[in-house]
Amino acid sequence: MKTTLQILEEAKRSVECGWTQGCWAKNDFGREIGYYTSSATCFCAEGAMFRASGQMYNSIDFYHPLNDALSRFKEAIETEKSIPDWNDFEGRTQDEVVEAFERAIALEKALHPSEQVAS
Repeated sequence: MKTTLQILEEAKRSVECGWTQGCWAKNDFGREIGYYTSSATCFCAEGAMFRASGQMYNSIDFYHPLNDALSRFKEAIETEKSIPDWNDFEGRTQDEVVEAFERAIALEKALHPSEQVAS
């Protein structure tokens, strides 16, 4: 099972390669698609974390590191909004989402320095 840090780092890389709003993932043709499919190439922040974790939305284990990744990202964005609402906010940019992942990763490293792995 991946650690919280691994989930955040992989999700950040996914968003750097392709980011979207309004759905969890899209394919190369801009069509909404499941984040778990091999043809998904663009991800929202939450979809990228689910993809990185390997967990399905409706079967998430309460103790899975994905929950900590979602919490860490929520701390990084410092808002009362949900992650999808923050991601989908009009005017939000891919760079802002990547920067939020960087802050979440820094928070996780500060909390669990022994779990650090090479990116």
